[in-house]
Amino acid sequence: MTVRILPTLAATLLLMAPALMTPATAQGGPPPLAPPPPAETQTDASWFAAIDGAPQGPFTREQVRDRGLAPDTLVWREGMQDWTPLAQVPELNAASAEVAVAPPPLPPRPEAAQTPPDTTEYFVEENGASSPPLTRDEIAQRIAAGSIDGSTLVWHEGMAEWAALDSSQLASLLPAAPPRDRADPVTPDAMDVIVGSWRGRVLQPVDGLPMPVEIDVTAVYGRDGKFSYTGNGMMDLRSQGVEQPVRLEIAIEGDWRAQMQAPNKVRANLSGTIRMSAPQLDLVETEPLEEVLDLEIIDRNTVRDDEGNVFSRAPG
Repeated sequence: MTVRILPTLAATLLLMAPALMTPATAQGGPPPLAPPPPAETQTDASWFAAIDGAPQGPFTREQVRDRGLAPDTLVWREGMQDWTPLAQVPELNAASAEVAVAPPPLPPRPEAAQTPPDTTEYFVEENGASSPPLTRDEIAQRIAAGSIDGSTLVWHEGMAEWAALDSSQLASLLPAAPPRDRADPVTPDAMDVIVGSWRGRVLQPVDGLPMPVEIDVTAVYGRDGKFSYTGNGMMDLRSQGVEQPVRLEIAIEGDWRAQMQAPNKVRANLSGTIRMSAPQLDLVETEPLEEVLDLEIIDRNTVRDDEGNVFSRAPG
């Protein structure tokens, strides 16, 4: 249920970035992604990594290895001009290399238990009389030939009285019952799928920023065809020299309609008005919305949009 809503406000904030810089950052400051202040002395525990859109550290080389960071993770330490992918830092390549570990030998396979042969003598009802004694294999042959079935009465020593074959210890000899015909799956109604409240967290890419903006979203779709959408997030402008993150508030109201594309696919068309604001900067942008959402139905309470963001139905 991601709505692509940030380009206008993001462009405005990026243009404002020089005016938002503090004197310290205006005079130079750290490189993009705002590495922490330089350490007074260079030690091995001086590596920082961009994790979930924010610098974390300091780490030693061994800690970098233990975190299992991806080769494209950006890293930095004092003395480097800019953040650099981990794979391009020679001294970290050896630290982050995976060490092949051989599994221990498999335990010996236990010997299969030997099942003693069934020497029981069985009797079956034939035309109102008892048959001669039969072995288990002979019973199986008669079942295969169709001369007896699950309703045939059987008896063997130890039974109090005659019983139907399908309720005796011979029931396993009967062929498996054919599966019952299943009714054709019912294609859900698109409105029934979407109506309700949904919550999730979306990652919104923004041109000019190295990391996407995380937005916590609540969307409410009414059976009357009206919807509302609220979102809150923090825009990290440290790559532009702005130290403090900027809070974003998003509100959308409008109309919606949806059509099933497949039993587990639904397409929603949204139209309305977006109001985006950065309260701490007294900045407000309003623009019209025309959006198409393609959603995959994971289950009744979970959907995933075409960008991989997952939304869960809110209780109530």
